[in-house]
Amino acid sequence: MGSVQMDPHHVHSFWGLSHALDLKYLSSAARTLQAALTEGASIKTNDATVLNILQVAPSDPRHSITTLAKSWRRQPNREVRTLVWEPSVEGLARHMLLFSIMMDTKLTMRDRMQIFVEVYGNIKIREKTAEYIEEQGKILASVVLDSNMGEADGPFNKLFDFSNLKFKEKDELVDVLRSYTRKVDYHMDAAWEWRCRKFYGDRYEYIRNLVDWDYHMRLIKFDPRAEIVHFQQWREWRSTGIAFDIRDSRFIEPNRTLLSTATGRTIEFRDRLGAEKGRSVTTRGLYTDMLSSPYLAFGVDCHEKFLFRKSNKMHIKTAVDITQFNIENLIQELYHQEERKYIPTPEEAHKFQEEDRIKANNKGEDVDSEVPEPKQPTPSTEDDATNSKGDEEDEDEAARLAGLRALAQMGKLKIALVTGDLEKNVFKKNANKEAFDVVTLGNTMTHRVKDGLHLLAKPGAILAMEDARFMMNLNMDQVEEFQTRMDVLAQEWGWELLGESIVGLTPEHHIFTRKSGSHTQ
Repeated sequence: MGSVQMDPHHVHSFWGLSHALDLKYLSSAARTLQAALTEGASIKTNDATVLNILQVAPSDPRHSITTLAKSWRRQPNREVRTLVWEPSVEGLARHMLLFSIMMDTKLTMRDRMQIFVEVYGNIKIREKTAEYIEEQGKILASVVLDSNMGEADGPFNKLFDFSNLKFKEKDELVDVLRSYTRKVDYHMDAAWEWRCRKFYGDRYEYIRNLVDWDYHMRLIKFDPRAEIVHFQQWREWRSTGIAFDIRDSRFIEPNRTLLSTATGRTIEFRDRLGAEKGRSVTTRGLYTDMLSSPYLAFGVDCHEKFLFRKSNKMHIKTAVDITQFNIENLIQELYHQEERKYIPTPEEAHKFQEEDRIKANNKGEDVDSEVPEPKQPTPSTEDDATNSKGDEEDEDEAARLAGLRALAQMGKLKIALVTGDLEKNVFKKNANKEAFDVVTLGNTMTHRVKDGLHLLAKPGAILAMEDARFMMNLNMDQVEEFQTRMDVLAQEWGWELLGESIVGLTPEHHIFTRKSGSHTQ
C-alpha cells in the first residue's frame, strides 16, 4: 500500500463520515449495558433530568436532527441540551440552514428532502433552491441578530443558543448567512476541477482510474456496507461534485453554503538562511472534502432492510435512494411520530416474491417471503369530487396537529453553537466541568481526548468516537493503526471501551464510558 497523501486544500468538513446517531438512544442503551456489566448496579434515568450532549466537530447536524426526530420513542418529555463546536462559522451556518429546511412546513416532505440533500452534498444546486436558501439565510441572520421575530419565522429563536459566541463570531455568522444571496457569484465547476488538478498533479489525466481504485480497493474493501454506494454515482461525484441528482434537474447555481474562508501564508522569497518568507493571506473558496463522499451520513444504513436487497448480486437501490428515504423518515418521525415504511412497486414485489419462492423450493422449505405488500392504486369514484373538499380539510387539520407535535418536541431541544479556540471556549470553561452525559468526537478531533475531555463528562458518561474507515486519503494499514491508537488513547485518558454490544449502532462508532475516579488523572 502507498503512503498517505493529504489534501492541503481540504480545510473544512461539511458532512460527517459516520452514520447519524440517536444520542438519546445511545445514552439509554449504553447505561443499560453498563448496568448489565456491573453486578448489582442499578442505573436509572429520570425524564425530569436534562440530557446534556457535547458534539465536537460533527461536521453536520445529523446527530442533532436524528436525536430530535426520534425523541418521541423514549423519554419524550426529557429535555436535551446540545453544545456543538465547529472549527468554522460556515459549519455553524450550515447547521442552522439544514435544520431550517427540515422544519419548513411550507414545503412538502418531498421538497424538503430534495432541497436538504441538494444543499448537503452538491457543489451546484437548482435555481429555485438558490432562491430558497437566500431567503432562509436572511431569516436565520435575523435570528442571530435577535431581531423581533414572529411565529411565521419559525422556531429557530428558541432552538438555537448563541450566548457562547463572541460578538465578532456572531457578526461573522451573520455575514456567512447573508452571503447565501445570489449576488455572490462563484465558479464552482472551475474550483472543483482546480482542486482535482492540484491534488492529483501529473496523475490527473488518469482520474477515472484513480477513482475506480479508491472505490474498489479502498471504500468497499474495508467496509462492505459501502457497496450500497453505486460506483457510477461515486465516480460522478468525484468528477463533478454532484452527489445527488434530483429528477434530472439542471444544477446551474453554486452551492454557496460550501464556500468557506481559509487562512495561510504566501511564499514570496527566501532569506539568506533559506527560510521561506511571505504574508498572511485569507481567501474564500471551495475548501471542503473532495475525496470522502457525502453518502455516508445517511446512505449506508436504514431500518428498512428491503432497500438493501440484491438481484443478480447487485443492490436494487443505491446510497442516494437510502439517503432520500432516511431524510423523509426523519421528517415523518418528527411530525407524525411514526417510522416511514417502504412500499415496493408492484414490479419489485412480484420479482422478489418469485425469487423467494424459488429459493425456498430449492431448499425444500416453506415459502415465507419478507417482501412488503405493494401499494395498490386507489380506484377513482364519482364521489371523489364531492369528498375532495372534506379530504382537504382533514389534511389541513392533520398537518396542523403534526406541526404542533413537532413544535412540542423542538421545545425540548436546545442547541448552543460555539466556535473558535476549542480548549478555551469549551474545555477550560468551568460551566462545562462534569456537565455532559454524552460526548461525540469527529475523526479529525479524536486526538483531543487527551486534552481533559474526561473532566467535562459526568460519572458514567458516554463517549462516541468516529473512526477513519471512510477517510479516502488513508490506506488500510493506516486506518487500522488510527483505530488502535484512538482506542488506546481514550483508555489511557479515563475512558473504558464498551465494545460492540449496543444494538443498532454502526461499527464506525467506538463507544466508551467514563471510568470511575478518572477525574483524578
